[in-house]
Amino acid sequence: MAKHDDAASSAPSGTTHTNAPNPLFGRQRDDLFAFHEPEGASRLKRWFLGAPGPLFGAILALVLTYAFKDVHMHITVARTIIAIGNLYFRAMECVVMPLAFIDIILNVAEFTHSFRTHRLRWHTLGLALLTTGLAIGQAFTWEALVGTELDGARYVYIELPFMELQCPSANNASLYLQSDPVTGRMACGAQDNSTTFYIGDHVFPVLSGLIRRKDYANAGDELQSAVADLIPSNIFQAFIAHNLLSLATFALLIGVALGLSGKNQGSDATNRLRHTLIEASATLETMLSYIITVTPIAMVPMITGPIFARTHTLSSVFPRLGIYAGVYVAGAAIHTFVILPLVSAIFTASSPLRFLRATKEALWYGFGSGSSRKTLPVTMRCLDPHVSNRVACRAALKVGNCFNKNGGAFHIALSLIWIFHDAGLKFMLTPVKMVVIAVCALLGSMCVAPVRNGAVPVVIVIFTTLTDLPTPYAYSYLMIAETFIDPISTVMNVLGNAVVAHIVGRQTTPTTMFAI
Repeated sequence: MAKHDDAASSAPSGTTHTNAPNPLFGRQRDDLFAFHEPEGASRLKRWFLGAPGPLFGAILALVLTYAFKDVHMHITVARTIIAIGNLYFRAMECVVMPLAFIDIILNVAEFTHSFRTHRLRWHTLGLALLTTGLAIGQAFTWEALVGTELDGARYVYIELPFMELQCPSANNASLYLQSDPVTGRMACGAQDNSTTFYIGDHVFPVLSGLIRRKDYANAGDELQSAVADLIPSNIFQAFIAHNLLSLATFALLIGVALGLSGKNQGSDATNRLRHTLIEASATLETMLSYIITVTPIAMVPMITGPIFARTHTLSSVFPRLGIYAGVYVAGAAIHTFVILPLVSAIFTASSPLRFLRATKEALWYGFGSGSSRKTLPVTMRCLDPHVSNRVACRAALKVGNCFNKNGGAFHIALSLIWIFHDAGLKFMLTPVKMVVIAVCALLGSMCVAPVRNGAVPVVIVIFTTLTDLPTPYAYSYLMIAETFIDPISTVMNVLGNAVVAHIVGRQTTPTTMFAI
């Protein structure tokens, strides 16, 4: 059975219709694995798939880099090593796009179907957007404070060639061919008003596969492009182009329709479709977990390739990587121990320290397990004595576990900022781009798979959506930091969800009814 606890299903596979795990089913599976897998092998497997595995791969890569530091690697060999590492990212992108599409549908359908009253539904959604927005806003604040310290060399890409046409002139004045934007007529004029012409050779056409970045003449054009991306003209083309905005919009509409149809026609009318999507999501998560399994091995070519190709050096990458890790830990600490407790105190008029003590067990469990889904029962048990409406609190926890992920949003936003700066693409971080990054971080947090390094493919897909560029080599080094920050992200998810559920559970009267 795939690792999927189905927070978006009323009767998930392997569970009872009360949405509680089936003890017999779980015991049979556990006994099966325990019989076939020795204890020593199981412990080694957990280490390999956990934080020690990627860390070991990174150390091995650094040792190889040091051993061959004086060897001038041929560029073909270096590019081959880089290509092997890129296979890891390509495989993740291939799986994460349909997984993100399905998960958004299920999450929105669950949210639409869960609450019987619109007031409670929008109350929960508003609080979730508030806490997640604060996490994203903090990432942008850190970008303003230390962004210049993250700047690296310009990312190498191929731009389509362009040229200006100079007109013949009887005097020494330089005149250039330009196009009148109103009439469309061509005329010669001063250089200040010259027009740039792209080369369009019919004999040797410019290949569409060239690496080129999205470029806009002004903020208005960029805004129009972002708005146009929200509505896909061809959903299949959106999958091919990895356009997360178009896919997310389409998935949101399907999710709302699926949730409302379940209310209007009864659960039997939509259960088959929901269960099909649930099993498809579980299958894709299993496929993604297989890819994550080879992370320690993939770390070797991903780290050594750029160094052998002389595009990066350890002395240039690791200081910026250390700043990223420090900013992440500091931002997570501020959000977890300052911002979220204050939000809880403002809305519930309760002590923030008392709230942190109440959720301490859930936070430690989330840090150790690295999964907010596994921590959900512990969080429920911690909050039950501190709310007036346990049903409302548990419903908010269950739904919030799908789309209220502060840690995932903070992780995605900060990682994207780091990539843009490290790749020398700071000039692309326009106000419009920052807004699009915020929206993508919010939507992308809903798509993070419940596996270690599950946010990695989401960040890659969003970067491709924003720039049309392949993943920079520097992102390979960010995988080293992922080893340490993944449990911290889980803690932020757990506490952000607990804050919203705590507020809803205290502000909702016991007579309010839910459909769970």
